[in-house]
Amino acid sequence: GVMCALRGAENPKGSLFMDQGNGSTLMAGIRMLEKLETASANAMYWGYIREKARMLNLSFQHLEDFAIARLACLTRVKPTEVGNLQVEWYRLNRGDREVLTEHFCRDGMYQPTYVF
Repeated sequence: GVMCALRGAENPKGSLFMDQGNGSTLMAGIRMLEKLETASANAMYWGYIREKARMLNLSFQHLEDFAIARLACLTRVKPTEVGNLQVEWYRLNRGDREVLTEHFCRDGMYQPTYVF
């Protein structure tokens, strides 16, 4: 089993944080870590992002899709919030989306990037 106490003070009888959605996300991360001896860090990282995109019903075909999926992971977007994220993303002008796409598609291991 997995125990999580992020919201333990709110309810001592169980985990409010480790619901089905957060549990699925955790298990996706664990599945990627199981590939530690056979896959590169880059492949595992983007494999996790791809799996999270699948869970959120996000496309994962083009670089801009990768950026949106990574942003969804970084901001812990829930399935009910995906539509809002996409609306706000496409409200940005094309140039800003291109800059952000380049930034979010860098891996930080082989391609330097910056933390906001």
